[in-house]
Amino acid sequence: MSMLRLSSLAARAAPAWVRTLRSSAPRGSGSGSAAAAESKPEDPLLLAIRGKMKEAMRARNKGEADVWRSIIGAYNQSQHLPSPQPLSRLLLSAYDQRITSAATYRAATPAPRIDLAEAEEAEAQLLRPLLPKLLADEELKQEVARAVQQSEGKRMGEVMKILKERLPAEDGKRVAGFVKEALKA
Repeated sequence: MSMLRLSSLAARAAPAWVRTLRSSAPRGSGSGSAAAAESKPEDPLLLAIRGKMKEAMRARNKGEADVWRSIIGAYNQSQHLPSPQPLSRLLLSAYDQRITSAATYRAATPAPRIDLAEAEEAEAQLLRPLLPKLLADEELKQEVARAVQQSEGKRMGEVMKILKERLPAEDGKRVAGFVKEALKA
């Protein structure tokens, strides 16, 4: 007998009240499901991106819908990692990736691919309004000073760990430069 047939026989052999419970319970609502374990409220930025994707799909704008779909896909994939990336960091990396690709297409040696560069730049412009606001140099110096004060060992790794948690959207190289200056002083 196949496994499918065995499972259906086992389902029929269960008492009537068990069959009723099985059929009436919504899928994914069991105590062992991931949805029950993690009932976090939705990120407002994620809701905005999903709304923009729906609008683009309704307008039959495939290019824009693909951009939003790729962001949502990257976010969903990131949530399954041991240390999930915040959505703001994913947006920033997607924006940087598109800007870098556009520059690469423009700098192609035999013949620049202006059409592809313009497409990448258009996608980057879609992401620009949703990018997190980066701190000014003075504000970043203040955050670095607070993190150095908080970490008692004054080791760069400890300070960077604190700052990555506080400022997930900031560029790591830029922050590291300020941390090096603060630790030298």
